[in-house]
Amino acid sequence: MPNLIFSYISHLRKRRAPQKDLARTTHHTTTIATMARLGDKILTATATIITAGYLFFATQTPSAHNTAHAAISILFLPFIWHWRSRPKLSSAGFVTLLGAWAAVWCHALPENMGITPWAVLAPMAVYAPARYLPQRNWGRIILLLTLAGSFVSPAMWRLDSHLLLHYREGMELVLAIGFHWALLGCVYAVGARYFLADQARETAYQSAREEEKLLIARELHDVLAHSLTLIKVQAQAGLYGGDQREALEEILNAAATSLEEVRGIVQALRDPTQSGAMQPLCQLADLAEIIASFERAGLNISAHLPQHCPPVPTLVQLAGVRIVSEALTNVVKHQGVGSTVQLSVQVDEQLQITVDSQATAPTGASTSPGSGLLGLNERATALGGRFSAQGTASDFHVCATIPMHQEDH
Repeated sequence: MPNLIFSYISHLRKRRAPQKDLARTTHHTTTIATMARLGDKILTATATIITAGYLFFATQTPSAHNTAHAAISILFLPFIWHWRSRPKLSSAGFVTLLGAWAAVWCHALPENMGITPWAVLAPMAVYAPARYLPQRNWGRIILLLTLAGSFVSPAMWRLDSHLLLHYREGMELVLAIGFHWALLGCVYAVGARYFLADQARETAYQSAREEEKLLIARELHDVLAHSLTLIKVQAQAGLYGGDQREALEEILNAAATSLEEVRGIVQALRDPTQSGAMQPLCQLADLAEIIASFERAGLNISAHLPQHCPPVPTLVQLAGVRIVSEALTNVVKHQGVGSTVQLSVQVDEQLQITVDSQATAPTGASTSPGSGLLGLNERATALGGRFSAQGTASDFHVCATIPMHQEDH
């Protein structure tokens, strides 16, 4: 059985390849965040050079407007430094300072102070919150502010033949505003798309982690519930006057098997490179020994097993073994020793398992579906099959059908 566990975990890891990709994506996202901070530093260095140019111009051509623009240029620098690391702060700073820049520019009219390279900060202000902020309304507010600010953008003025500035009119104004809005809208859409893609990856990653936890929990439950139930039954038999030596041997065998399987699961999880090298034999043939262990525990089992077992996919084999083990374990737990079981296993185009049990003296334990039966249903469903379990404390019926072809599941 441990070989089967190794192969099962190996197969799971292949099926969980998207999860590995997600893990790599998460690491890649962290790297991008680090590079983003580096990129902001590079942008700040470039902005410092531009600021130096405005300071030089303000000293060479002193005026209130030039001094104001030089001061605003200095104020831009800390917000550029934190452009993507603190998008809410940087976007608010960009919009505020761009508004101040436009106010100074308009106040200087009809003097032409030129088109500033700081105009690129408007799409930067839109992009950062759309790309990085979970508070989506903030990005929309920044977008609306920049759209409104387009009307006072220095680009809305044009020079006439006498080099005088005039505000654009008519279709020329519509085209200029349309260009600004289209640019800002595209920048926002790109940022929002990247944000949603990151959210989808994170959601898928968390879902994959939860599913992985469920897979491990289900496997451990199926391994331990079977062995511990047999140990309990054999301990009770030895305690109340049975063959104590035989009971202890059964307990020893059950405990050893359980420990071996748990070690197999842990080793496969720790070192996936080894798990792929071990392939199971026809593990449905092990059902005879599993059934015999329950018969020694006190069940009366009439089993119809395939005489010759054809090649069966790894996960189908494990599902078949687990379904039979869990069904018989529940008979012992809920219907008691001495219960009669009719078990049938058929292998053709699909694996079909039926377990009908009748109790001679029900234990009174609840017959509602526990984690074991829920786990079997999840296992069968994940392989494209069907599982049902229903009945009373006296009569219970379990049926499972799993297709043999697993490529699409």
